[in-house]
Amino acid sequence: MSVINGKTKKVTATIPVTGGPAGVAVNSATNTVYVATGGHLLQVINGRTRTVTKTITVGINPEAVAVNPVTNTVYVANLGNVSMSVVSGRTNTVTATIQNIQFPLQIAVDSTTNTVYVPDDIGRLLVINGATNTRTATIQVANELQGVAVNPLTSTVYVTDEFNATVSLVNTHTNTVTATLADGHLPLTLAVNPLTATAYVTNRANNTVSLISN
Repeated sequence: MSVINGKTKKVTATIPVTGGPAGVAVNSATNTVYVATGGHLLQVINGRTRTVTKTITVGINPEAVAVNPVTNTVYVANLGNVSMSVVSGRTNTVTATIQNIQFPLQIAVDSTTNTVYVPDDIGRLLVINGATNTRTATIQVANELQGVAVNPLTSTVYVTDEFNATVSLVNTHTNTVTATLADGHLPLTLAVNPLTATAYVTNRANNTVSLISN
């Protein structure tokens, strides 16, 4: 795993991890990095020493990682066994496994409401209560969902549908789709700047990034 200095924009370190690294997430409150690797592993990295401090067994083919820094909880999407592992950042142990999530590729966490959003490849956006680890809503958005990001300041979740080449906006108060935008270029992953209410969408078809203003 490469470490990049945000100020100088240069690679400052390379951290060896087990297997092929996939998803990565950072808990800025604890300066801890989590990397999904190998066939069933989540590796915990100390951000100060840049060393692997723990290896946790999760589900099969972990693909994405997300963190709630407020609750110190880590979420891992397991592509191979259609589930999501819930990991305590304090004890570095799996505390729950949420089933029946069809091939999850990304996860978004709203730390202000302790809510987790997981899209799956049959068009559903699953809403999960972070306190109880139970599903509170299932929103049928489109056909085949991949990317997801949440803006807690505008109460909006953005979801990409690569199959239909669209980006849908979901209101987190009502759990309803408020808009579906045609992208046209195989949108995949998302990132949001809450302060500017801008979403950034990667497009695989033409090697571009689209900007969406909410």
